[in-house]
Amino acid sequence: MVSCRSSLSLLVLTAPLFAQVEAQLFGLTRTAAALRIHTTNCTAVNVGCATGLAATVEPWAGGSAYDATSGGAWVSNGNVVARVDPRGCAAQCGPWAAPVGLGVATGLEVLETQNELWVLDSTGALSRLSLTGSCNGPQLLGSCNTGLGRVGQRATAGLAVDESFGLAFYGVSDFAGTTNDLHIATLANPCVPFQRLALPTCALGPFGNLRGLAVDSCRHLLFATDGLRTLAVPYRFDPMVPAVTFGAARCCQGTVTTPDPVVGLAFRPSPGEPVGQACNNGACRPCPMVHTLLTGATVGNPNLLFALEQAQDNTLTWLALGAGPCRNVGPTFPPLCGPVLVAGGAGNPPAVAGPFPVSGGGGPCQASAIVVVNVPNDPTFCGSDWSSQFLSLCVGPAPTPAIGTALSNCLSFTILGS
Repeated sequence: MVSCRSSLSLLVLTAPLFAQVEAQLFGLTRTAAALRIHTTNCTAVNVGCATGLAATVEPWAGGSAYDATSGGAWVSNGNVVARVDPRGCAAQCGPWAAPVGLGVATGLEVLETQNELWVLDSTGALSRLSLTGSCNGPQLLGSCNTGLGRVGQRATAGLAVDESFGLAFYGVSDFAGTTNDLHIATLANPCVPFQRLALPTCALGPFGNLRGLAVDSCRHLLFATDGLRTLAVPYRFDPMVPAVTFGAARCCQGTVTTPDPVVGLAFRPSPGEPVGQACNNGACRPCPMVHTLLTGATVGNPNLLFALEQAQDNTLTWLALGAGPCRNVGPTFPPLCGPVLVAGGAGNPPAVAGPFPVSGGGGPCQASAIVVVNVPNDPTFCGSDWSSQFLSLCVGPAPTPAIGTALSNCLSFTILGS
C-alpha cells in the first residue's frame, strides 16, 4: 500500500454546485450502545453496529462526534470514550475513562482545525483534549466550567461547534419535563455563553428531551435530536451584537423499528456514492478495483484519503479528480477498458495525479493504494461536488498481452463542514 499527498486547490473551480450527495448523522443508542447512522432526512443507513460499550444510565449521559481527519466516530456512554470505525464499529481507540470528575459526559465534539476533542459533562465542565498524539490517551489541554451544571433533572445534553463562525452550542434539557434550551459561546471564550435561546420547534409534533446536537458549518445548519426524531434549523450569526438568529425548523422521524434512542449526534459528510463498474483488459486481471473514501470530505481536512482496494499488485495507478459529480455515461479513450466517468470537459478537465505503485496483499487482487489530499480551509469549497476515479496500467509477462488497463468505479462526493 502506498500513499501520496495532493491538494484539491490544484483544480480550477467554477461556482460550487448545490450538494448532490446527502450527508449523514449518527449517534450511539442508549441501551444497545450501537452506532446508528441515518441521512439528514432520517432515512436509515444502517440498523446499528455494536460498539462494545455498556448502556448509558443517566438520561442525559452520552455523546457522539465525527472525526473527519481519521474518519472515525467518537462515542461515549457517559463514563468512557472510544473511537470506532463507522463502517462496522471496529475499535480504533480506547475505551478510556472520560475526563468528567464527578459527572458524566453529555456531549462530544471534534475540532479539526485545532485537532482537539472536546468533552462536555453534567457538572458543566468543558474539557479540551489534544488528538495530536495517541488517540488511546489524548493529552488534556485544559478545562473550564460553562456554569451549566446539573440542577435536579436539568442537565447539559449536547455539544456542537461551528468552526467557521467560531461558535459553540451547548444543549440543556429539563428531564422533569421537556424544556430544551441552547446556550451559545464563542470559541475564543467557550465557557462564557453570550446567548440563551429556546430550541426551535417544528410541525412534526412535540419534541422530547434533547439528546444531542450537531452542526453543518458550511450550510450553517444546527441539528438536534430527542433520540428518535431529528430537527434541523438554519441560523445566522451577527458578531457585532453578538447574536444568533434561527430560521424555520424542519423535523423528520427516524425509520428504525426498535425505538432505542440515540445519545449524542454527529454530522458526517457522505462517504461518497459509487457510480459505474470496474473494468479491465489486456494484461490486467479481473480484479474488483474498489474505490472509496476513508476519511471525511470536509473543508480544511488535510487528510482526505482516496483508497483503491482489491486491485492487482505490481501495477501503476493514477487518480483523476473532477469538479462535479460522476457522469453516468462518459467518453472512452483507447486503450482504456471503459468510460471515464469523472466530471470534466474541454474547459475544465479533470486533474490527474500519479502514477502511484499499487502493491501489497497476499493474493492476485488484494493490493491497494491510498492517495492523501489536502482540502483547503476555504469556504469556497463548501457545498461543492466532486468525482474521483482510479486508472491503472498493468504490464504482463510473455506470452500474455504486453499491457492492460483497469478502471475503478467512479465516486461522487460533496465537500461540507463538520
